[in-house]
Formats: sequence, C-alpha cells, structure tokens
Amino acid sequence: MASPNPPVIDPQPIPRRGGTFVPCATAFVASACVMIVELLAFRLVTRYLGSSNYTTTAIIGVVLGGLALGNYLGGVIADRYRSTSALASLFVLSSGGCFAIPMLNALVGEWSALWFLSWPVRIAIHVFLSFFIPCALLGTIGPVVAKMALERGRGIGRTVGGVYAWGVLGSLLGTFASGFFLIPRFGLFTINHVVAAILAFMGVLFAGRRLLPYGWAAATCLLLVIIFGLPFGSQAVWAKSRDWAAHWGLRDYTGPDLLFDRASEYSQVRIETMPRKGGRRVMLLDNLAHSFFDPAHPDELQYGYERIFSAITTEYTRPSEEFRALVLGGGGFTHPRHLLLERPNARLDVVEIDPVVTDAARAAFGLSDNPRMEIFHLDARQHVMALNRRAGAGEGDARFKLIFLDAINDFIVPPHLTTQEFHQSVKRILAPDGAFLMILVDILDEGAFLGSVIKTFRSSFSQVDCYFSTDEALVGTLDPAERYTFVVVGSDAPPATSGWTGDVAKYMASHRVPDADIQTLLARPGVQPLTDDSAPVEAMLANLPIRSSRGDAAARFHNRGNRAADEATQAARSNLEEATSHYHEAVREYERALSIKPDFILAQLNVGLAHVEESERYRSLIRNLVKTGQTDPAELDRLDQYVFQLQEQAVACFEGVIRIDPTFWEAYYDIAQVRVFQQRFEESLTLYNKCLEFSPDNVGARYGRALSLANVGRLADAKAAFEDVLERDPNYPTAREYLERLNQVIATSRPADAGD
Repeated sequence: MASPNPPVIDPQPIPRRGGTFVPCATAFVASACVMIVELLAFRLVTRYLGSSNYTTTAIIGVVLGGLALGNYLGGVIADRYRSTSALASLFVLSSGGCFAIPMLNALVGEWSALWFLSWPVRIAIHVFLSFFIPCALLGTIGPVVAKMALERGRGIGRTVGGVYAWGVLGSLLGTFASGFFLIPRFGLFTINHVVAAILAFMGVLFAGRRLLPYGWAAATCLLLVIIFGLPFGSQAVWAKSRDWAAHWGLRDYTGPDLLFDRASEYSQVRIETMPRKGGRRVMLLDNLAHSFFDPAHPDELQYGYERIFSAITTEYTRPSEEFRALVLGGGGFTHPRHLLLERPNARLDVVEIDPVVTDAARAAFGLSDNPRMEIFHLDARQHVMALNRRAGAGEGDARFKLIFLDAINDFIVPPHLTTQEFHQSVKRILAPDGAFLMILVDILDEGAFLGSVIKTFRSSFSQVDCYFSTDEALVGTLDPAERYTFVVVGSDAPPATSGWTGDVAKYMASHRVPDADIQTLLARPGVQPLTDDSAPVEAMLANLPIRSSRGDAAARFHNRGNRAADEATQAARSNLEEATSHYHEAVREYERALSIKPDFILAQLNVGLAHVEESERYRSLIRNLVKTGQTDPAELDRLDQYVFQLQEQAVACFEGVIRIDPTFWEAYYDIAQVRVFQQRFEESLTLYNKCLEFSPDNVGARYGRALSLANVGRLADAKAAFEDVLERDPNYPTAREYLERLNQVIATSRPADAGD
C-alpha cells in the first residue's frame, strides 16, 4: 500500500560540470549582435526610404517578428539536437544572414516593382524582405543557449535569470556602443561585417570536430579581404575586388570620383564628382542627393528654390543694408555663400545639425571660414530656443531680418520644425520687418502637408505667400499632379524695397502659387494647423503620389542610367569592353524611364549622349589602331560602321527631344556636334545657328559655328566668329589657335578667296 505522504524530492537538479559562464557569455554576445543589427537596420533603410515613423515602426515590428519566429524554431531545434552542435550551425547561418543584410537591402531598394506601391506598404515590404530572415536566424540562438544553461546550471530560476540578465547587458552594450561610438567611427558596412565575423568565430568555438564552422570562418576571412582589400599587393586587384563587393551591396562604391566619404551620427556623407556633368559635384546624405556644387562657378545657385531665397532677400533688404540672417540647415552651404557674396554687409548664423556635413562642405564644396558667418552644430529648434532665452535675458540683439528653414526634403520631415510653437519661437527672434522662409516638398493635388504648413504660417504671420520651384530660368508652369519644392514665406510687414525687376520679376511672378489654388488647398479635408501635440506629417505625405507614381519610377530608372553612364566613363579609361557594357546598361535604364514617361526630355537626351560617348570611345580606338599600324581593313571598316550607327542613333534621340520641345537648344547643339564629327559642316552650321536662336550667349555653339564656317570655306565670316568667341571668353580652348591658323590661311589666299 502506498504511503499517503510520499517523501519530498529535492527540486534542485544534480550539479552539472562547467557552470553557466559559457551560455551567459554566449547570450551576451548574441544579444549584442542582435541590437547592433537592429540599429544598423535604421541607418541602412534610410538610404532608400528616409527616416519617419513608418520606417521606425516597420523595423521594430519586423525585427520583433523575426526574433519571435526564430525563438520558436530555436526551441524546436534545442529539443532535437545537442546544444553545442546546434549552436555551431546556427552561428554559421546567422553570420551568413548578417552578410546578406546589406545585399538584400540594396537589391530590394533597387527593385522597381516596389516603386509603384504606396509609401507605407513599400516601407513594410522593403524592411521585411531585407531583415526578417536574418533576424529570425539570430533569434534561434536564444532558446538553444537557454537549454545549454539549464544543462549546466544548479537552479532553474537562477540559471534562466542569469542568462536573461547577461543577454540584456549584451543588448545594452550593443545599443550604446554602436549608436554612440561604432557607427560614427567605422561606418555601417564595417560594423555589419565585423558582427558577421564575430558570429562566424562563435560558430568555431562550438564546432568541435564539425568542419562547416571552420570552412565558413575561412570563407568569412576571404570575404573580408575581398571587401576591404589589403594594404599591400596589387592595388588594381584590390580595387577590382572592392568594385565587386560594391556591386553586390557589401560596401559603398569607391573610386577616383569619390572626394569625401564618412559616416556620422545621422547619415553616410559622401561627395562625388559627376563626370558627365562637367565636373559638377554632388553631396549625398545616405543615397539622397542633397546639394550640388560647380567648382567652375562656386557661387552659382544650383536649385530653383535657392533662386526664390535670393529673390526674397532682394525684396526685403537693400544692397548696402547691414542685417543678420539665420539659415537653419547648412547642407552644401551654397545658399549661405551666395548670400554673403551678394550682401557684403550681411552677417549669417548657419545651423547644421551634422558636423560631418560641414566637414564635407569644407573638403570638397569650397566652404571656407568667413568672419561674417558663424556655424553652429545642433538641432535647429534647440538653437532657436537658445536664441529665445538669450533674447529674454536681454543678452544682445538676437533679431534676424531673414530666417531660412532649409532642413526638410521629401524623405525626411522633422515634425518639430513645422509647428505653431516653433513658428512663434522663430517670430520672437525675427525683426518686425523681416521674413521667415520654409521649403517643403508636396504635390498640389494632394497638398495636405502644404496646406497645413500654410495654415500654420497664417496663424503666426499676417502676410503669407507661397512659391513653387522649377529649373526654368523665367517662366514656370504649375502642374497640380507633379511634385515641387515649395517655398512658404511669412512676414508681418511689407517688403523693404519696391519689388523685383527684369528676369527676377518674371521668375517670381510665374512661380507664385495662385491665391485660388491656395484657397482650394486650405479647404481640403485633413488640412490643419500643425502643433507640437499634433503634427502628423508622415500621414499627410503617406499617399504622396511621387512616392509611388510612374513619374517617380521614371526618375529612378533615369538615375540608374546616370550611374551606369558614370561607370562607363570611369571604365573607359582602361577597359573599352567593360565601358561598352555600362553604356548599354545606361541606355536600357533610360529607355525604361521613357517607356513610363515618353516626354521625359532628360532621359531622351541622355540616351543620345550615351550613344555619342560610346562612339567617341570607338573613334579613339580607331585612331590608336591606325597609329600603331594595326590597320586590318575589314576590322577598321566594321568599327567605322559601328561608330556611324551609334552616331545616327544619337541623332535620332536628339531629334526626339526636339519633337518634345522645339526650343530645347541642347538637342540642336548635340546634333551639330555629331555632324562635325561626320564632317557634314553645312548641316552643323545650320544646327549651330538654330541653337543660337534659343541660347544666344552660348559660347560653345558660337565656337562650333566658327569651325563650321571655316570648313565650308567662309573664311572671313569664320574669322569674325572666332574673334567673337574670344571676346566673350578669352580663354576658350583652342579658339585662339584656330584663329591664328585661319589668319595665316587668309593671308596666303587670293583676295577673292579671302572675301568668300
């Protein structure tokens, strides 16, 4: 008969050998890697999707979802396999998943099928495809580590609690180390690949006699060498390997056109030369083109909204007036430099949140110290609040005649810079006769954000105007279905000057948003004053058609074509076959843009330019073959025919541009250049004359006209044309040389010939 009171069994397990140090340390490392990957996700995604509540929500949700699935699968694995063997394999898989993250992010970011989706849906799918599987793989490690700890620990509660505690400590270390130190110091790709290498090393620690972890560790070392290269050996080989890694998204592109590349707390800041844009430079914050700079014309404004800034400055200040201006958002510092040049008595405070952006502008955008400009590195609202406190304490004159808010784009909209409370803070440091200008990106047909900003301005300022920005020099047309950069201007006093004149007056008159459109905009549902309590700017921009429209997709294909064309230009220096491949890729991307938007003039023009540049490379090859005596007639004839075919394809593209816009002077100029190459000078002369009808001050077209005149035998007219070129530009390349040769020909010719 069983005893009614069975003996009490000690609940403590039999002590196991080894203790819990290894599982706790493993949990610490794995958890640190998880948090580093999550923080990297925020920065990697911003390259394609910007920073918003949608990206934050999607990343947190996808990471948690991946970890949840991984935890479940890890529990199943823990029940079926030995802990050490399971961990060895899981660390290898997790390492591979980490290496895959930047590759997946790049592939998904360039996947054109997502470009046609609404913005929130596109973000969710992008994040899911890029990060879910790697996070699920990382999530499988935790349950196996817990099982190992229980196998080695003395008490269930203490063991599980210890593993969790060390896991949390690892998460804290990963969070703070990556956010405050690692990412700004080493950059995204380096940190990601180091995490992958650590996971591979952890697999080796648990490998025992299993070969897979050792093989993967060796492959990891090889992959790191391919990605980063070595400081010795053939630099050409390492450059090729780095190009391969960049092609697959494992690192950023490097090359002779990269002038600056550094990670900051906010973005990856890069400055590149644009070979196909005459050496113009572009500043990229992550993948977003933020500013442009032309070294040949360092003070030239590059954006239409900057011309509006300049016009408003002219309206509210006199040329010799002493005044202070505040620029919130320095970027490439093009507008601040222009303002200092145009207004010799102005003093500027420029607030740029990211000091690395300022360093980049100093390194490659021509920014230099100026006693009339002071630069501050902090958030724009913090600086404005500090100025408010100083003004309240009576510490000097903190009033500004003009305040420019240039810190908003279509990817990143800081809500705290759009609210009534911020506007009131701005107004307290604005001179009574001053103006506050803010840029934003929207579409008039949607316009919830634009309408809300205008309504917010009207709650703070008695006079509010709105302008839209285009690249047209004089007359612009507002298409309600297209995206524009808008400039909203608020003031409580009429302008100090009588108004604009000449081209400025034409530009501003044609780029002002009509009052009727603004009234329609303000009456739309959802348009509301923005406040610190309610500023749903992401929701207002969620359905912005540019995020998912065909026009946006066309622009992206066009940008792909530009990148391929730039790669072709670089490759042509050493490998014509590779350059040809890139030229063909560029043409395909431009044609994809045209299939979406047939009237896309720049895409049509660039198809022709790609054909011209490829033909020029082959013309150079032909010259080299002739020079070196490799004159196989059949081969030369084949190359000649190929060059002619490329030139005629280019002409057809330029003629397509003219059909879209008969006043587009560049198309006439480019056809004329082709005809010069083909020595069809009568045609080139006609085309240069046509170009000059629409661009009369174009020195390049005048030079081409002079060459054509000389080659059709009109020597006296050619001489006058060359003299005209040199009068306009005394240093124009080869013009003086040709003029001297022409004078010699005229001097040795018969008088009758000279007058022809």
